[in-house]
Amino acid sequence: MDQSKAEVAATKFLRLPTGIDGFDDITGGGLPLNRISILIGDTGTGKTVFTLQVLANNARRWNASGIFVAFEENTRDVLANSASFGWDLEALEKENKLYFLDAHLTADVAQSGSFDLIAMLSIIIAKAKEIDAKFIAFDSLEALLTLLNDPIIVRRECYRLRDWLRQSDLTCIITVRKRNVRMLDTHDAYDAYEHFTDVMRYMADCVIALQHDVIDHISLRELRILKYRGSLFCENAFPMIIDTGGIDVSSNGQKEPIVTLPVERISSGIDSLDVLLDGGYFRGTSVLITGAPGIGKTALAGRFASASCMRGECTLYVTFDQSADALIRNFTSLGVQLRSHTESGALFIYAASATMQRAEEHMVRIKALIRRHKPRCLIIDPLSAPLRLVGLVTGLSVADQLLHHAKSLGITSVLTSVSNVNEPFKAESITHISPIADTWIHLSYWMNMDEYKRALLVVKSHGTKHAHKMHELILNEAGVKLKDFDFAGNPGLMEKSHREREGAAMRLHEAGLHVRRDDGQVAALRRELKDMHIEISLLLARQNSLEGQWKSITPASAPSSGADKKH
Repeated sequence: MDQSKAEVAATKFLRLPTGIDGFDDITGGGLPLNRISILIGDTGTGKTVFTLQVLANNARRWNASGIFVAFEENTRDVLANSASFGWDLEALEKENKLYFLDAHLTADVAQSGSFDLIAMLSIIIAKAKEIDAKFIAFDSLEALLTLLNDPIIVRRECYRLRDWLRQSDLTCIITVRKRNVRMLDTHDAYDAYEHFTDVMRYMADCVIALQHDVIDHISLRELRILKYRGSLFCENAFPMIIDTGGIDVSSNGQKEPIVTLPVERISSGIDSLDVLLDGGYFRGTSVLITGAPGIGKTALAGRFASASCMRGECTLYVTFDQSADALIRNFTSLGVQLRSHTESGALFIYAASATMQRAEEHMVRIKALIRRHKPRCLIIDPLSAPLRLVGLVTGLSVADQLLHHAKSLGITSVLTSVSNVNEPFKAESITHISPIADTWIHLSYWMNMDEYKRALLVVKSHGTKHAHKMHELILNEAGVKLKDFDFAGNPGLMEKSHREREGAAMRLHEAGLHVRRDDGQVAALRRELKDMHIEISLLLARQNSLEGQWKSITPASAPSSGADKKH
């Protein structure tokens, strides 16, 4: 007796893998082995896609045959509709790894009073033995049982199915479509359906809900585990997508191993920036580049992509700003040639519209691209584009999950983020993602006489010493480079302010002499003197403001020589 209990406990947590990326991470290995799993969702949420993908993966990857029983749709239509996913179900059917059974009946047959599942189950068990099936799926079983319009008969057939499955040692998926009373012909049918769903939820060992909503005119699919008998599980809703390869689920970092980060340095693609960072970026870390539009964030990202490809490392470039061809063309003006890298396969550019999907779905697609291309380096330009469409909590969660996932795979990530302010510590309040980045580089504009200059500041870089002085960033056809740019002694700003102040003082002195020469103009000159005092005050205030900006941007603790510090 004790041995039997031990055997039950040992098999309690056995899983049958689904092969669906992310889902097996969430469940700790897949669906409960030799037990019943229920898939609930509205029309179009992906129930049939999920089921067919599990069958195809098991048949092709683990040589585990399966049976698909269709109660609502013709199996030939099922095969035709799934052809776009590339599973080649017809080939698996010919190899006797999959068997498709049409089991839909007319309402007249079901309501004749003599209908039950015995005959169909007899056919299935014979076929299961023939092909050595390990998996069976009943698609839209409620379409058949609710035709009975009798809760008592429905309950009887549900228990008949449960007992049959226990004896057959098959792992089972049953898809159930959500309905309401207006979708059914009679209240009896509605009562039968409600009874069916209640009984199946109770009997099932695992209940999975699929959801498809539209939020702010943007589609969002989610998967949630409502029940997993005998096992711990995460109750959160997980984003999912239906792509050309089927369903992908974001596991949100569940059970992702954190690898030991190497101490290897890799080039940023800009020699002078590598010097500021004491040798370049640490491999496997994340780099955030912030700044206003047009400041040069994409230029830094492009130089990093080119350098990575030149090292022979596969690189994934995700852009939300422009098409792949436009990106390649625009980089040529900076001496960056990416087309040869895309043709060789070293660089893959994925261009997407930030507003076409929610940030969660973009995250799932990026993870899918990482699995497909296995890059050593990842660029997302700009990450702020999809994040601005969601709230702060969701945005931080998406960014954190992406960085965590990349780090767990040893991928070096370069992320850009748009901010409309020059000061980096004000920009942080806009991006909200700087705390989770290992290195933070901020770009800004400054006016030098009648010319705008670009400036670069390394705000932080974990685990490495780095320069604290701001440097001028130069972008031209020769490429991207940095040079010393000491704002504290900027002649363009400071000398202009001093000249204006000295000119006002001279006019004041001349006005005083004029008063002594002609007492008849005292009132007019007093007014002029008052205006000049105001002008001087404004110039002094502007001078103090400029000096305050230099102090806020260049940390007070940094020596004036630009010495480095250790974090």
